[in-house]
Amino acid sequence: MTEHDQSSSETDGGELCQACGLCCQGVLHEYVALEADELEWAERLELPRYPRDGTSFKGFSQPCALHQNGKCTAYAQRPGACSFYQCELLGAYLQNQITMDDSLSIVADARQLIDTIQTKAGSAASHQSIWQQITDYIDGQGAGRETVAGRHAHLELLMAEQQLAYLCRHFESLEDIQLEPQHRPGMATARLAIQSARQKS
Repeated sequence: MTEHDQSSSETDGGELCQACGLCCQGVLHEYVALEADELEWAERLELPRYPRDGTSFKGFSQPCALHQNGKCTAYAQRPGACSFYQCELLGAYLQNQITMDDSLSIVADARQLIDTIQTKAGSAASHQSIWQQITDYIDGQGAGRETVAGRHAHLELLMAEQQLAYLCRHFESLEDIQLEPQHRPGMATARLAIQSARQKS
């Protein structure tokens, strides 16, 4: 990358987007809404339909299978919802409300928390959203949570979930996060779960 290219990438926020990708990975959104003339494109690429219940086709589910190794493999043909999307962190950077270094630090913190959650849940290879991975792990713990080690693992995962949910405020307001209610990062719910886990420890 030339000095000019690097300067241009920083100016338009490209460096931040390429380092992040959370909007493609099911962290902020349950699905990507498509226009009527984009549905055929999604079907051709065999992207999973949304909703999954067989009702009217609205878009495709997240995480996006086209996001690989930190890049969109269909970038030139990406739908309008992706082309025009701008998270609040990118907006704040473009309005000079936050520096690139501070923005990248927030992204790094979020990605580290995701790695922590996936390591504890054993779900690094999952194609589900991070919130569904947490739900599946907790639902599958069963009797394992009755042991001291199980309770501590459960508590550590919930703490990481709470921290990630809190970090999401940099990217979207809670009202704009397009997740099904049971997967929506709710601070009050996370706090109650942590308090309950601590009482059992």
